[in-house]
Amino acid sequence: MAAAGAGAHLLGQGTAAAVNYVISTLVSGLVVYGLVKLARLERDLRTAGEELARAATVQERLRAARDLHDLLGHSLAAILLKCELARRLAAADPARARAELAEVVGMAERARSDLRAAVGGGAELTLDGEVRGARSVLAAAGVDVETDLRHGDLDAAVSAVLGTVLREAVTNVLRHSAARNCAIATTRDGAAVRLVVENDGLDPRAPRTPPGSGLGNLTTRLASHQGTLSARADGEGRFRLEATIDTAA
Repeated sequence: MAAAGAGAHLLGQGTAAAVNYVISTLVSGLVVYGLVKLARLERDLRTAGEELARAATVQERLRAARDLHDLLGHSLAAILLKCELARRLAAADPARARAELAEVVGMAERARSDLRAAVGGGAELTLDGEVRGARSVLAAAGVDVETDLRHGDLDAAVSAVLGTVLREAVTNVLRHSAARNCAIATTRDGAAVRLVVENDGLDPRAPRTPPGSGLGNLTTRLASHQGTLSARADGEGRFRLEATIDTAA
């Protein structure tokens, strides 16, 4: 701007012309700066959009992995247990063996429905339905089950999350303990709903291992509903899993 004004003065231009040259230089500089800034913003927005798309893809993959683990892990463990029971009963009690195999067929159908629900993005689980399934599976494994359900009516999303927690808890009972007794209880304190699953049969001398992906998945699910999860052994062979959700959140 100074150079434009000085040049106009040296060329003998009047004051008005010199001012015009200075203002024109200022406006031209601002226009060029604005165009360059706009191009940089467009580039940054495009890069941010690509990053968001990649993040969304990763989140969807993690969601699908969690659903497959939480939904199908229990179903496959239950099917294996029922098939083993039917094999043992084949000679001694053929009628009951056929009944167990019929239940296996039903479990396989439910597993297929669970897979379809997981792929579609929404698992149609209910806490009450999972309690009934837990009774059947644990009884087949020779585990005495006590239930004390006081949760009342639940929102579909909350019921599905707590159903998933119960399903994973039962899977862990079957896989990681020699339980003979298992207690399933729910309580409601205002807007807070609590699910507690406690079992015996845990070997207190067994080496402690880091938690698997199942409990981590449950923690993530509960956190998305303003919930918490705690899981601990008491050192005397009992294990307690507790999940709490604030339905008012």
